Amino acid sequence: MILDVHEVIEVSAVFARGFLKPVSFVWNCRYYKVAEVTRIYKYFTGTSKCYSYMVRSGADLYEISLNTESMTWQLERIHGDT
Repeated sequence: MILDVHEVIEVSAVFARGFLKPVSFVWNCRYYKVAEVTRIYKYFTGTSKCYSYMVRSGADLYEISLNTESMTWQLERIHGDT
């Protein structure tokens, strides 16, 4: 099941080997630890550069994105049983 969310989230991230890596995020007052980043890609929304991350937390996959113009993170979709 894929659930479209498109909500602003809080993300903790680190720079590792020259790349930004999310390590956890908070959505709806719930903490999610990122176990694995499975995919990263860059795209543009108008003039804004964005980065999309597919991350695994527990049994589910989450698509989160960073808009570098507004410096906001968003939970785009959840892939799984949630």
